[in-house]
Amino acid sequence: MCGQCTNATIWSKKGSMTGWLVHHNLKSIRRSPDFHRKAATNIFFGLMASIIALELLLAGFFLHRILSEDVSPGKDTVEVFNSVLIYYAVFDLLVRLIFQKRRSVVARKYVLLRVSRSSIAHFVLLKTLLTLFNIWPLLIVLPFFFNGVVPIHSGLGSFAWFLSILGLILSNTYFANYVKLRFFTNPIRTLIAVSAVAGLALLEVLNLVSLSAASTTFFGAFLQFPLLACLPLLAGGALYWINHRFLVRNLYQEDTLAIASARKFREQFIFLRGFGEIGSLISLDLKLMLRNKRARISLWMPGLFVFYGLMFYPQQRYTSGDAVMDFFLMFVGTFITGFYIMSYGLTTFCYESKHFGLILTKRVDMLTYLKAKYYFMLMFTFPLYLLSLGYVYFGNRIFVVNSVMFLFNIGVTSFFILFLSTYNRMKFDLDAGLMSMQGKGSNQLVAVFLLMLLLLMLYLPLRLLAGTDVALGTMGLLGIGGFFFHNRLLGILVKQFFRKKYVMAEGFRQT
Repeated sequence: MCGQCTNATIWSKKGSMTGWLVHHNLKSIRRSPDFHRKAATNIFFGLMASIIALELLLAGFFLHRILSEDVSPGKDTVEVFNSVLIYYAVFDLLVRLIFQKRRSVVARKYVLLRVSRSSIAHFVLLKTLLTLFNIWPLLIVLPFFFNGVVPIHSGLGSFAWFLSILGLILSNTYFANYVKLRFFTNPIRTLIAVSAVAGLALLEVLNLVSLSAASTTFFGAFLQFPLLACLPLLAGGALYWINHRFLVRNLYQEDTLAIASARKFREQFIFLRGFGEIGSLISLDLKLMLRNKRARISLWMPGLFVFYGLMFYPQQRYTSGDAVMDFFLMFVGTFITGFYIMSYGLTTFCYESKHFGLILTKRVDMLTYLKAKYYFMLMFTFPLYLLSLGYVYFGNRIFVVNSVMFLFNIGVTSFFILFLSTYNRMKFDLDAGLMSMQGKGSNQLVAVFLLMLLLLMLYLPLRLLAGTDVALGTMGLLGIGGFFFHNRLLGILVKQFFRKKYVMAEGFRQT
């Protein structure tokens, strides 16, 4: 019998099998070569996390005073806090769906050992709780609980309110985990769930449904009826049981066939078959982004940036019509409709840095290659523009500016970014961590700065000489012209690529 099996058997006699798994996991972390090799990095990030934790604690400590004196004077601070909890829950769920790790991968090495599937599932689910998404909210809630809730409401009601927050965090943790687990076997259900959340957010923006009022009533009920606190905890427990049941049934290695089948379902891309070689190249880019976590974030982040305008558009001063505010609206519109162009375009060749030499040695038509990159950016930019049409609710001026910036992005920004991407020399490691800064240098920040500088140089003279309407119209026409003459512009980029290809290849090899 192997040593690990013997240790597992001995531990099972002394205590729970799940305890042995936790103990074994701590040993694997401590004995990992990276534990000592990356000690300085771990210490740095530990200090940063400690600073953030301290700031959150201070924010929670002064939150009662901030709400009572600055945000909503004269109102019950607990009611004000309750009214935004629904927004936190939705935002937290969306962030978890993108960034929360699936811990089921750690279970594979125990499948062949004498360890029960139920214990492995418990271990995976307990490990899922150890995330900053669960720790940081409590650093705000706990001080506010003692400073703002307990002094005003009864002890039992306050405790019930705190338990409801814990139940909310627990439910979000395991709901997001279940959605990410089920994504491989049933992506349609996942898309329906995400669409439902997005639909609720849209109804709130359009004032058709008041989620804040519902949130105040829901969380306020726990202060008046403490027994109701059992409901969020029961919901979290039920989601834990659902996750446990799913993991127990899908721990066998042969269940990976379902994953392969789902991947095949996601990566057929039938709609691209009619575009010939360009469609084949686009499908390769899609497969690369779906199979790698670092690249996959480029598919999610533009969707989040669509909501960037909600930070500014509700304020009337941004639609006043003066030159500074108009340029600021253009800046926001550029990011809303062109964020994917910037995030993908700046790493166009970096994504393929591992096999960049193969591209240079193969008989690849570079015009077709760059045209596929350009169409790929358009394929995601157009849906982002359609989503931004909802901002017409805040005024026709915002609609016009976003439309102009959409045209400018597809006809000018895309080529400008592709041109700057030929100066990248840093290899991009797709196997690095999701939040890793590897392969990200000052080039990206300089590129965004140069884009804003180009925008200012085009807009400001036209605005001063001919007025806002002419300036916006000219920029829109520039975008339309760039789109209609994209073949000629791509031909110029091909010449630029041939001038820089050996410099890029040398840089990719050295980094």
